[in-house]
Amino acid sequence: MSDKLKFYRWLRKCDAITSKRFGLGIGELPDASWADYFADGFEPIEAVANAQFDYWMDDIPADFYLDGTAHT
Repeated sequence: MSDKLKFYRWLRKCDAITSKRFGLGIGELPDASWADYFADGFEPIEAVANAQFDYWMDDIPADFYLDGTAHT
Protein backbone atom coordinates (compact mmCIF):
# COMPACT_ATOMS: atom_id res chain seq x y z
CA MET A 1 0.00 0.00 0.00
CA SER A 2 1.38 3.42 -0.90
CA ASP A 3 2.11 6.05 1.74
CA LYS A 4 -0.46 8.32 0.12
CA LEU A 5 -3.16 5.68 0.48
CA LYS A 6 -2.14 5.01 4.09
CA PHE A 7 -2.38 8.73 4.81
CA TYR A 8 -5.87 9.04 3.31
CA ARG A 9 -7.11 6.01 5.25
CA TRP A 10 -5.64 7.48 8.43
CA LEU A 11 -7.22 10.87 7.64
CA ARG A 12 -10.64 9.23 7.19
CA LYS A 13 -10.30 7.81 10.70
CA CYS A 14 -9.50 11.31 12.02
CA ASP A 15 -12.57 12.60 10.20
CA ALA A 16 -14.77 9.91 11.77
CA ILE A 17 -13.50 10.84 15.24
CA THR A 18 -14.15 14.57 14.77
CA SER A 19 -17.58 13.84 13.31
CA LYS A 20 -18.50 11.77 16.35
CA ARG A 21 -16.96 14.16 18.86
CA PHE A 22 -18.03 17.51 17.42
CA GLY A 23 -20.64 16.76 14.77
CA LEU A 24 -18.25 18.30 12.21
CA GLY A 25 -15.78 16.65 9.88
CA ILE A 26 -12.21 17.80 9.52
CA GLY A 27 -13.14 19.73 6.38
CA GLU A 28 -15.55 21.85 8.41
CA LEU A 29 -13.06 22.69 11.16
CA PRO A 30 -10.09 25.08 10.98
CA ASP A 31 -7.07 23.56 9.26
CA ALA A 32 -4.73 21.42 11.31
CA SER A 33 -1.34 19.86 10.50
CA TRP A 34 -2.68 16.45 9.56
CA ALA A 35 0.29 15.50 7.37
CA ASP A 36 2.69 16.39 10.19
CA TYR A 37 0.71 14.37 12.73
CA PHE A 38 0.72 11.41 10.34
CA ALA A 39 4.46 11.74 9.65
CA ASP A 40 5.13 11.88 13.40
CA GLY A 41 3.34 8.55 13.85
CA PHE A 42 0.31 9.79 15.78
CA GLU A 43 -2.69 7.51 16.03
CA PRO A 44 -5.86 9.21 14.71
CA ILE A 45 -7.24 9.78 18.22
CA GLU A 46 -3.94 11.41 19.24
CA ALA A 47 -3.93 13.59 16.13
CA VAL A 48 -7.47 14.81 16.83
CA ALA A 49 -6.59 15.57 20.45
CA ASN A 50 -3.55 17.53 19.33
CA ALA A 51 -5.49 19.40 16.66
CA GLN A 52 -8.12 20.23 19.25
CA PHE A 53 -5.50 21.68 21.58
CA ASP A 54 -3.29 23.29 18.92
CA TYR A 55 -5.95 24.72 16.59
CA TRP A 56 -9.52 24.51 17.88
CA MET A 57 -9.37 25.24 21.60
CA ASP A 58 -10.84 28.72 21.15
CA ASP A 59 -13.22 27.73 18.36
CA ILE A 60 -15.23 24.93 19.98
CA PRO A 61 -17.15 25.69 23.18
CA ALA A 62 -16.79 23.07 25.92
CA ASP A 63 -20.52 22.30 25.92
CA PHE A 64 -20.46 21.48 22.19
CA TYR A 65 -18.76 18.09 22.49
CA LEU A 66 -21.27 15.52 21.29
CA ASP A 67 -19.53 12.48 22.74
CA GLY A 68 -19.49 13.75 26.32
CA THR A 69 -15.72 14.20 26.53
CA ALA A 70 -15.81 17.79 27.79
CA HIS A 71 -17.33 18.96 31.01
CA THR A 72 -19.12 22.28 31.35
